[in-house]
Amino acid sequence: MEPIKITPFYIGQKIICVDDNNQYNNTCIINNKVVKDQEYIVRGFNFDGVLVFGITDNYYLWDKEEAGFNADRFKALEQLKFPLMKYSKVMEEQLISEN
Repeated sequence: MEPIKITPFYIGQKIICVDDNNQYNNTCIINNKVVKDQEYIVRGFNFDGVLVFGITDNYYLWDKEEAGFNADRFKALEQLKFPLMKYSKVMEEQLISEN
């Protein structure tokens, strides 16, 4: 049994992609990939990775659940400079614009 991976990141944190190689996965449909040196904001987690704002259409073949990116592909940037309430509004607006 594979051990549970714990990410060093938290929701709302700015991260940067440091590895965009080999994003193909035969268990997922990868419609959008992360790009090296591109900044992202963490919006959540699933059992195998990090979910970022702006990429929401990658999913697992067996259950159509959203697929995340391996945390090893990223490193942390500085903490966001706005309060949680404002972040919640930004997240809500992002979700509405994606649907």
